[in-house]
Amino acid sequence: MSISIFGAPMKYGADVDGLEDSINSLVKYNKKLKDKIKVVEVKKDDKKSPRNLKHIGIISDYCNKLARIVNKEIEHSNFPLVIGGDHSVALGSVSGVSKKKNIGLFWIDAHGDFNTDKTTYSGHVHGMPLAAIAGLGDNRLANCYYSGSKVKNNNIILLGTRDFDDKEAELIQQNNILNISSREIEKDGVIKDVQLALNHLDSNIDGIHISLDLDVIDPSICPGVSVAAPKGLKYDDVEKILKIIFATGKVISMDIVEYNPKNDIDYQTVDILNRTIELVERLAIKFE
Repeated sequence: MSISIFGAPMKYGADVDGLEDSINSLVKYNKKLKDKIKVVEVKKDDKKSPRNLKHIGIISDYCNKLARIVNKEIEHSNFPLVIGGDHSVALGSVSGVSKKKNIGLFWIDAHGDFNTDKTTYSGHVHGMPLAAIAGLGDNRLANCYYSGSKVKNNNIILLGTRDFDDKEAELIQQNNILNISSREIEKDGVIKDVQLALNHLDSNIDGIHISLDLDVIDPSICPGVSVAAPKGLKYDDVEKILKIIFATGKVISMDIVEYNPKNDIDYQTVDILNRTIELVERLAIKFE
């Protein structure tokens, strides 16, 4: 197995500036990554879109393109690692990984990302990808790459959450998604809660995809994100979470998203991103 790293500098899902520079900023910080990251370019969006689905056209097209790329890596038994960019790109990566596979999904995030065009307050698509993965919402998202849900609800794990919209929280409960908050992790400890999550998954899954949003980490140490939420996880907690999940030997793909260099302070966030990439590379090879 080889690790294939893809840069996905998408900003339209969050509809904020800075995310488009995520990959360039990372490569400037660690020049060794220049030849390792294959950038999947984002076109400029100059088309009108509805208020409750901002930039839906460009995001939908991009996620379909990314899904095809990721699926090809999976078919060749490679490990695709997607670096973003906003979290809407995870719809593409998960769609590519999950085709013809029953996968488990760890969505490690301060937010639920479980809005639809009917529940959203902002219209920002980076708050909708997990709902689309579950087969909910606008067809252009829910049917990315292939029709229907990408992951069964009981195989979706929300981890490290602490910030939901009201209707979004209701939708998560209605769909019986296992949600383990940052507060619960602080109370119970990483080992107990991650093991609980692993036990919740189907025993016959074909693999695990991890989607890590950097905003799950407390913004006092990881400020360079799009939507910061206070009282997040420590970076040591994130490292432990990744090590435990990878130790199953079932992790086949991953995202690390929402690095926004415009909001970073003293290179804190890009350093965490770089360290996490290096950790994932070691873990993916170790537990191959």
